[in-house]
Amino acid sequence: MDNITPQTGHRHYGMVAYDQAGKPICHVCGRSFNALLTHVRHVHKMEPRAYKLTYGLNVTKGILSEKTQSKLKAAVSKNLEVVLENLSRGVRYQEGHQGRTRDKLSEQGRQRLIQYNKERHPKQNPTP
Repeated sequence: MDNITPQTGHRHYGMVAYDQAGKPICHVCGRSFNALLTHVRHVHKMEPRAYKLTYGLNVTKGILSEKTQSKLKAAVSKNLEVVLENLSRGVRYQEGHQGRTRDKLSEQGRQRLIQYNKERHPKQNPTP
């Protein structure tokens, strides 16, 4: 019995299929990518969580090619102490990044961030 996606008829409902190069295949368009969820967000305008729920995938796991996973693991290993420290503080780390404080954020950037948060979390931002 095939695992058929109810909404689209895709044959890999509930699982991620990979091409011969080890890249995950998109349930929507059938193309493969190193970072599938980035493709889903930008091309199909679908949030990763919604994509995973639609296609019966684990919402707590990323969907990356083996090559990309290896690169990320190497970066974490190289910077393990900093990564662990930042995780304990709830901060993500990017090598060489100084961080952005409110005084460094432009007014336009601040307004975009406010709008983004309102759209992403409407219940937390009730309208008067």
